[in-house]
Amino acid sequence: MNMQELAQLSFEELSVKLTNARQELFAMAQNVATGKEKNFAQLKGLRGDVARIFTAIKAKEAK
Repeated sequence: MNMQELAQLSFEELSVKLTNARQELFAMAQNVATGKEKNFAQLKGLRGDVARIFTAIKAKEAK
């Protein structure tokens, strides 16, 4: 997911993507904590995706 793709989405679509990404992040963080998941790089990438979605939402609010 890159900023150009996110900039083209509507506010509602961004909100849905944010909700889904946060749920996925929470689930993955639990799996890492319990030892079920070993891929820490994927967790870091998912945190970056959440941050990019937040940035796109704030940019839309500023307009």
